[in-house]
Amino acid sequence: MTESEKLPTLTNGQVYDWFERQVPARDFAGARVLLLVPDTTRTAPMPLLFDAIHRRLASVVAKLDVMVALGTHPPMPESEICRMLGISPADRSGRFQNVGLFNHEWRAADQLMQVGEFTEKETREISNGLLSTHVPVLVNARVSDYDRLLVLGPVFPHEVVGFSGGNKYFFPGISGPDL
Repeated sequence: MTESEKLPTLTNGQVYDWFERQVPARDFAGARVLLLVPDTTRTAPMPLLFDAIHRRLASVVAKLDVMVALGTHPPMPESEICRMLGISPADRSGRFQNVGLFNHEWRAADQLMQVGEFTEKETREISNGLLSTHVPVLVNARVSDYDRLLVLGPVFPHEVVGFSGGNKYFFPGISGPDL
């Protein structure tokens, strides 16, 4: 038996309790919140996590939407996003009818906005001289419609960048082609 197999698994109730304790609803009152989630290439109990955060925030926020932080992966049809989040057709037209479901489209220049830049000097410094170029920092423009961005997803070892998750939901998850 491996070490991870010896660890206890959280019950659904424990997950809901964790969200209740760790996500102070008052801090989100009236806010427009965008959840950044992975696509189906990353495994996690997304139906449980989405339901837990929705239960916690839906009654206090002005808006609660979801964007799949695809990076360069292909867009997902809404039906697949719903399946990944555990949203049944009945729930989509009922309980979750006001939740916007969006894909990040990194190639759609009209959907990106510049939020900063790396100068040639900066890229040279952070790359130890391997790169010396101006890089605009572009992200999905939809994020400007929200007061809060929340990452809801797993962190896994990644063959290229070390780990998936965390900041990768922003870069490359919802960024433009240069990042």
